[in-house]
Order: sequence, then C-alpha cells, then structure tokens
Amino acid sequence: MLILSVDIFIVFISFTFAFLIIGGFGFDQMEFVQYILATGCFCAIALPVIYFSKLHTGLLRYSNSTDLFHIFIAALGFSLLFVGFYYGIGHRWISLNSSFLMLVLLVNFFIVSTLLIAFRLLAKATFLVLISKMSNRSVHRVLIFGSDQNAVLVKQALSNDPNINYIVEGFISTDRSMLNNYLVQKKVYHIKELSRLKKQKDIQELLITNENLNGRDKRVVIERCIRLGIKVFTIPPAKNWLSGELPSKQIKKLRIEDLLQRKPIVIDQSKVKSDLEGKKVLVTGAAGSIGSEIVRQVLSYKPSLLIMCDHAESPLHEIQLSMEDEFPGAKMEVVLADVSNYERMHKLFNICRPQIVYHAAAYKHVPMIENNPFEAISVNVGGTRNIADLSVFLRLISL
Repeated sequence: MLILSVDIFIVFISFTFAFLIIGGFGFDQMEFVQYILATGCFCAIALPVIYFSKLHTGLLRYSNSTDLFHIFIAALGFSLLFVGFYYGIGHRWISLNSSFLMLVLLVNFFIVSTLLIAFRLLAKATFLVLISKMSNRSVHRVLIFGSDQNAVLVKQALSNDPNINYIVEGFISTDRSMLNNYLVQKKVYHIKELSRLKKQKDIQELLITNENLNGRDKRVVIERCIRLGIKVFTIPPAKNWLSGELPSKQIKKLRIEDLLQRKPIVIDQSKVKSDLEGKKVLVTGAAGSIGSEIVRQVLSYKPSLLIMCDHAESPLHEIQLSMEDEFPGAKMEVVLADVSNYERMHKLFNICRPQIVYHAAAYKHVPMIENNPFEAISVNVGGTRNIADLSVFLRLISL
C-alpha cells in the first residue's frame, strides 16, 4: 500500500505541475477550487487504474521495456478515462475551459509517466545499494557481450535477481547497426571502447554466453579484456537455464579450455620427467614470455644442466635471478647470444652439448616485424634454421 500511496502522490504532483505550466505559473489568477476539483477527480480515477493494473506490485521488477510500456499504457488509460468522465458528467462541477484542461492532460501524461518510471528505477538502484551494504558484498559492475535477444535475457535475469548483485553498465557488440543504441535502457558500445569504459564506469567483469566461444569476435573481445584486466565470465544460453532463471552458480569464470574446439590435451607428467630428468637442456629465447615459462617448467623436472640463451641482457639477468631464488641449487648456465649468428650457436652447441633443445627465440610483435622484415627473416627464419641444423648435426632432440 505504501507504493500505491507514493504512486498516487506522484500523480497528484505531476497533475499540479502540468496545471501550473499551462496556466503560466499564474498563482494569483489560478482558480483554486477548480484546480482542487480537477486534481481530486483525476487522482480518484488514477487510483483504481494503478491498483488493478498492479503497477504498485513488484516494484523492483520494473527494469525492462515491457514493464515500462505498462506504465505508459496505465498513464494513457487514466488520462483517457478522465477525458470521458469530464465530457460525460464532470463538466457539471469542473468549469475549466476544455482546451485548457486537454493541454493539462497532455503535459501531465509525459510528466507522470517519467516520474513513475524514475521512481521505480531509483527505488531499484537504492535497493541494490542497501542490499550490498547490509550483506557486505561488493557490487559487480559488468558489461554483457552481444546485442541479441540472448544478451537482453541475461541483462533482465541479472537485474531481477538481487541475490546476484550485478549492475549491468551496458552491452558490447560488433554489430555496427546496434552501436550507440539502447537495449533495455542500457547503451550498446563498440569493442574499442572497453578501455574507456573500464576507467569511467569501473568495469570489473564481462559476461559472455559460452556457446560458439571460438567465434572471431568473441576471441577478440576476450583478448582485450585479458589485456585490460577485466575478468571474463561465461553464461549458458537461456535455453539451458534452470527453470528459466539464471542462478549465480551458472556464472562461471572463463577457462582457457573453453576456447578450444576439442578436449584439452592431458600431458603425461611421468613421461616428461623421464625425458628431462638428469639431461642437459638448452632453451633459446629464455628471457621471453614463452621461454621463461619453459625454463621454469624444465627446472621443476631437475635437469643436470639448464642452458638459458637469449640476446636481451637485462631480461636474461632477471630470469636468472628469479630462477636462482625459485630453484636454489639447480645447475644453470646463462648464455648471451643471438640465434641468427651461426658461428656463435655452433660454439655454444659444441661446448655445452645439450641433449634437448627448446627453441623459443623469435620476434613476435607482428606489426613491428612487418616494418622490419630483414630482422624478422634473420631471426625467425634464419635463427630457427641454425638451431635445427645444429640439432640434426649433433643428433639432438629439438623442440
């Protein structure tokens, strides 16, 4: 009943404001008795319309376009009923000019619709904040990938369940026809705006349906989110929701395995150990992102000697210090050399005699190496050939 009372109060305020607007805010000239009669009759007609249309129930549910449309229909309904009442018997008591009264109703329709919608949106936002503070749970500000019906259903499910505690800030889409449009009161943004949105709206997570995750657009947005530090969570398609609802347990953090179009390969750790334990292992490009992880993995299998080769002095020194701390007592040799230099590589192979080679030395930033093709060919092609030739020459295992 409290919500119904607030709705009627909003109707009263909006009709009064519309009356003043059309009357030019002429308080002195305003026919007070006629204003009271018109406003009282209007509120009396609006009361049953709001009650029987159940606008006052499920206050926190008003977040989608269908529900908001019901508010417009109700406002239009009691406005038309008042017109019928006025021309039927109301004109006997309400002696206002009919043109003046129709203008008041027209202006009031837009004011009352706006205020009723704003009240519900504000109430819902306040409710979410209070729930967050009372439960000591942080609010998750998220984006939803997509602009189709499935994305809309996800947004509605999140908005209608206070236990999930998500605030949807918008949609991310690659459909140019949808960009800068609004879906269920939330804007559709382009992938390129992810960085700006993270800063301006404090975006923490992106929600994406887990069907067809191998699609190019989804891979691009996932990669951008990872670079920006935005967590990616997967949601099953709406047809797989339990009882048509989206429980929080179905929102899962994205796993790398989800991006594969096959079952993950399970490595036989015992076989790897037997191949590496007690062996001399060479890792080229040891200071790079891939090479440094190979170094870490190889050392965990206790080789007799690990040779770390790279042409970048500072990164190589850093990985050396890091591995000495992480694997104290492990025997390591640090070699500063360029794989494209055949003579230098031949000397390295001749002296160290590695039994297994992991070749990870390469330039990997595509735009940069496209602008520097000589260096790209020299290292990525020539360096690989040098390592392969020396491995074959010395009959090594090259990986």
